[in-house]
Amino acid sequence: MLVKSYHREAYERLCHKALLRMGNRVRITGKFMDLLRGKELTIAYVGGSITQGVGANEPWKECYAFQSFLKIREMLKSKLGLTEGQVEKIRFLKAGLAGTGSELCSVRYEKDIGRDGKENPDIVIVEFCVNDEEDETGGVFYESLIRRILKQKSQPAVILLFSVFQNGFNLQRRMLPVGEWYDLPVISIKNGIYSQFGSESEIISCEEFFSDPLHPSNLGHTFMADCICCYFERLLEVFIKENKTNTETKKDKWKNNISELSSIYGNDMENMCLLDRVHSYEDAQIEEGDFAGIDGDLQCAPMDDKPEEIPAFSHNWHFAGRCDGVTGKPFRMKINAQTLAVVLKDSEKKEFGKACVYVDGKLCRIFDPQIVNWTHCHVMLLYDNVPGWHEVEILQQPAEQGKKVTILGFGYVK
Repeated sequence: MLVKSYHREAYERLCHKALLRMGNRVRITGKFMDLLRGKELTIAYVGGSITQGVGANEPWKECYAFQSFLKIREMLKSKLGLTEGQVEKIRFLKAGLAGTGSELCSVRYEKDIGRDGKENPDIVIVEFCVNDEEDETGGVFYESLIRRILKQKSQPAVILLFSVFQNGFNLQRRMLPVGEWYDLPVISIKNGIYSQFGSESEIISCEEFFSDPLHPSNLGHTFMADCICCYFERLLEVFIKENKTNTETKKDKWKNNISELSSIYGNDMENMCLLDRVHSYEDAQIEEGDFAGIDGDLQCAPMDDKPEEIPAFSHNWHFAGRCDGVTGKPFRMKINAQTLAVVLKDSEKKEFGKACVYVDGKLCRIFDPQIVNWTHCHVMLLYDNVPGWHEVEILQQPAEQGKKVTILGFGYVK
């Protein structure tokens, strides 16, 4: 701990302030019981750059995600009396990707967290509270993602984590109702740390907590990890007490009937799937045209606790540009889907140019890869809740035939 020992009690009070809701605990305490019976316990983290670890000196191991995982594992070992064999069955998954929110996560969730069917996490911590400002649906993607996770066969427990920017911005006013509606645990870093900045009772200054206007420092990541651990500590106290006294936990009103529970913003994106060169869809007919290449210069992020940078959306379609004056052949797709999003590559390189996206013969979007001005995954919703077959065409603007464009993939709902 980087906080001086004589501030310890005040520091812990800040961590407790961050815990907005304990939520329904039946799912998560059920996972503790499974662990005691010898089953694996997989804790997964999904989010943006803060979950990726940006701001930490060594992002793969000093991010809040891995710090909290190590502390939770030690807490479970000591409080539940786990054997070394049981401790080894507590596993860590992390899929943070900078500059992306729940809209893109709806496309990449099964690939990056589910690992294409190989992983079924038991606890999922979701951190998109500072990334979802550009969500085109105003909360539908976020709620759909939460519902999607809750409906997984492994019936995972979900924890909502609300991070904060240096200026105090986050979207918890939009997201907190989701936590309340589904009776989920909610941890708000803003509620925990922000009000004490500059006060007489300041424990951690704003300059100490943040490494830049958007990301926590090593100390900030540690505080986030300790806030998560505060929740687990309180949860384990109740769990141990109830097991000693055989007290019945409160009923889980939504554990088995998420499909029957209405949504507050919407659930149109709940079943979104990824379509790329590897993840195919039988009702998608593709003519790649001059998008025959594969782009290897991609946004990357470390996964899990490994330092290696893993490229995102590597099974893409790339148009390398034409310098012969001949109009390039567009990417064409006929697809039977009621909702469709496209993921395109942003780039700071001048060799990338604007592209036009047509749906059913009408210009739908004009994409400029240099507005964001860094190598980044950019998702755009093309249409929503329009069942049936649709035709999609993507091509460079006529004046920019010599420039490149990369289609990273699509997200579709059947």
